[in-house]
Amino acid sequence: MTSRSPTIRDVAERAGVSVTTVSHVYSGKRKVASETTARVLRVGAEIGYHPDGVARTLASGRSTTIALEIELAGGNFLLNPYFSSVMSALSVAAIENGFTFALLPNDPNDGESVRAALRPRGVAGAIIVEPTASNRWIPALLEDGVRVVTIGRYPIALETSWVDNDHRSGMKEAVEHLAGQGYGRIALLSVHERTSLVVDLESAFDEATTELELAGRTVFMGDLVEASARDITHEILGSRNPPDAIIGVIDRVAVGIMQAASERGVSVPGDLGVIGVGDTVLSRLSDPPFTSIQSTPNELAHAAVQLLRAIWLDPEMPDSQILLPAELKVRASTLRRGT
Repeated sequence: MTSRSPTIRDVAERAGVSVTTVSHVYSGKRKVASETTARVLRVGAEIGYHPDGVARTLASGRSTTIALEIELAGGNFLLNPYFSSVMSALSVAAIENGFTFALLPNDPNDGESVRAALRPRGVAGAIIVEPTASNRWIPALLEDGVRVVTIGRYPIALETSWVDNDHRSGMKEAVEHLAGQGYGRIALLSVHERTSLVVDLESAFDEATTELELAGRTVFMGDLVEASARDITHEILGSRNPPDAIIGVIDRVAVGIMQAASERGVSVPGDLGVIGVGDTVLSRLSDPPFTSIQSTPNELAHAAVQLLRAIWLDPEMPDSQILLPAELKVRASTLRRGT
């Protein structure tokens, strides 16, 4: 028996507002306070509510094209299941909301004619996926007066709207879970490139290991790929006081950790606990399946498009933020003492 789809009444009840208010948020027929709009959109994203017929409200003669930017450097985009899920969900959400996408070049200096075409009202707004601190499009778009919504927060102090998962809470839950399973020496494999994901995971890891009086250390890799994670894992497992648990900042890193453990004859989870981030197909297909901190690409994508749509309908709407839960999905790679 399948569960029913969430309704507008479900959103209204959980958000603590009327059905009429929820309708106005999604239809744009009347202005709703920005705080209420953000709360309604967050609840809608959390429960998977997709309004019907919203595309009909966009017949105003204004641009319905969203500028989309995602960094394609190296193999991180093409081989990371998270990004393919985000892109697929963004496409669906755009169609449902009456928008189309225009993919931006990686660097605004490589596409000055493209940047000029965005002014003054060439696009409805822009969505930037998992921006790094070195992202060049966000300051350029803001300078040109284009409203920006990011999936993952921009690590620089510029005003944007954003949607994100609460990976800080997910990391704290992960460290507490490892402590409960008897792990006491925990390493976090991270990178120097600054994204909100990396910053949140590192800070929450430091806080959680300190609070629980565990031995925690962050080890930096060159790239977020399996080979780099495999090499650094071999190095730290061969050290004098190796960790008994390792957390990778994305699932691809956890795959490399698992490979190194297998090659060294290290038992998972008996000798080594392994956790990834993303809860992608990689975590479920691993042998053994590994525990992972959840990301919700489908919910993030729909929330980003609907938030940008709310801004499109009300250009005076202040920047808003939507933080969605990130639960720990426990699997065999950390279960030394059972569930």
